Amino acid sequence: MPRQQSMAKVNNFFAGSGWLKLLSIGALIFLAICVVSGLFVVSGGVLMLGRKNYNLEYRFIKSPGLINVFSFFFGFAFLAVNYHKQMNRS
Repeated sequence: MPRQQSMAKVNNFFAGSGWLKLLSIGALIFLAICVVSGLFVVSGGVLMLGRKNYNLEYRFIKSPGLINVFSFFFGFAFLAVNYHKQMNRS
């Protein structure tokens, strides 16, 4: 395969609207935040179990837990919109 044809395939793969790229990056950021906050929640839960202190209103569990839930929601929503837009692209 000549080099120009292979470069054209690569360029077509990365071609797309800026809106789709922005949605993809936003989804990745939200889902990365979801993973990190989930790790904080799990580690806080392990510490609470070790201390036999089962308080879900503890600020180091409640705040990262809310961040985890909302970042997962927004990350999933961005992925769904991105997928929908890519499927309807001509």
